[in-house]
Amino acid sequence: MKAFTMAVTLLACARLIPAAAHASDAEARSPPPPERYRFVLGAGAAAEIEPPAAGHFGATAFLELEAIDGWLELELGAQILATAPGREASLDLLLKKPFRVTPRLEVMTGLGPTVTQTSGAGEARTAWGIEAAVDFMYWPAGRLGFWAEPAYEIVLSGVLAHVLSCTAGPMLRF
Repeated sequence: MKAFTMAVTLLACARLIPAAAHASDAEARSPPPPERYRFVLGAGAAAEIEPPAAGHFGATAFLELEAIDGWLELELGAQILATAPGREASLDLLLKKPFRVTPRLEVMTGLGPTVTQTSGAGEARTAWGIEAAVDFMYWPAGRLGFWAEPAYEIVLSGVLAHVLSCTAGPMLRF
């Protein structure tokens, strides 16, 4: 079941990114929507792999605020993943630079700190790190959209760990 869920999440990321990148010329020529949105809420699936270990899957949620119009967005994200002995919960705060490719497609690059707590088998440990992400947001209809966010983390938990992850799901803007 874990492998199936991880495969579905990674497949969703793989399918959403190319589809969003090939937006039509007609869409590119259409004027941007007159409404401005200040924040975005999203929830979806998460998958991560820390080579050479097996992958983990779970759920994610985020709140994104537009701090400086067209220049800076702040994203507070949370993730909970099932691991072999227990669970892994993480929080991150990303500073993102948005790029509007078309009125319906946004791409953002982000960087920020992350903290992860792993628990299970009677022990818990906390690790700090830094995360870099590329966020693809597609808005097919008004306030409803979809996102895919591949990310890379460097985490210090006794040793230096390199983590690859992908999150995807629906989102709403307000």
